Amino acid sequence: MEKMRLIVILTIIIIGCCLFPRGVSAQSSSENILSSQGSIIYPESPTPTPTPSPTPTPTPSPTPTPTPSPTPTPTPSPTPTPTPSPTPTPTPSPINLAVIPDDWSLTYGGGPQIIHLDYSVTHNGQVAIRLDPHVDGVDVNTARECDGTWYTVKPGDHIVAKCWIRTDSAAYQGSYPEYCGARIGVDLYAPKGDGTIRPVDSYPHDGQEHIDSMVNWGTTVWTQKTWDFTIPTTVYTKSTSGEPITATQVTHIVMWIQALPTTFVGKAWFADAELYINP
Repeated sequence: MEKMRLIVILTIIIIGCCLFPRGVSAQSSSENILSSQGSIIYPESPTPTPTPSPTPTPTPSPTPTPTPSPTPTPTPSPTPTPTPSPTPTPTPSPINLAVIPDDWSLTYGGGPQIIHLDYSVTHNGQVAIRLDPHVDGVDVNTARECDGTWYTVKPGDHIVAKCWIRTDSAAYQGSYPEYCGARIGVDLYAPKGDGTIRPVDSYPHDGQEHIDSMVNWGTTVWTQKTWDFTIPTTVYTKSTSGEPITATQVTHIVMWIQALPTTFVGKAWFADAELYINP
């Protein structure tokens, strides 16, 4: 009987060695195989080695879109400043263009005239032009004036007009005596567009210039009046009377002498007149 138990134990040991791997102690094996009641205990299933979670493939950081360097704006080559052509200096006119009587029109329309050369009244020995009163219904010189010669000019031209003036002793008793007497002036003309020219401006202008231009009635001593100005660059579209003209600039001038009021009984004399263009 004892022999049988021994055989059984050996058999169990041999089977245990076959079932369990090496490295498991005999004590552990016997404890696993036999319970305290001697029953056979099957070994526990080995704890499975956990399947490692796959290392996640790292999501590649997106390659940053490079900020493009701005294309530099090319510095433009400076446009060379053109060398201006020198403005030609207007030809000076040292010659007096208002010599009495050569450069003046001593007739105004047809019929009786109120414009006269007076050799009995002179200035520095020079003959004078005398303006008598206008008589309605007799003479046609309703403006009571005498005109010089028309001359061609252009904007920017320098104009100088002068004349010595005196009146007789008759004193004007009417209204606004400061506006009355004898004077000189220059009219500016521009083409109308039909082959003719029209007045577009005048010196003196109204107001104080008009007053300053006058040698008043009763002035018996010779007094010189002067106009010194530059032809304007203005583009005119109508005449001084309001008549439409082709837009243009001044092209002509004429110097004149006058006495106001036109019918006043006094007489006026003008001598040593002068006119220069770009003197």
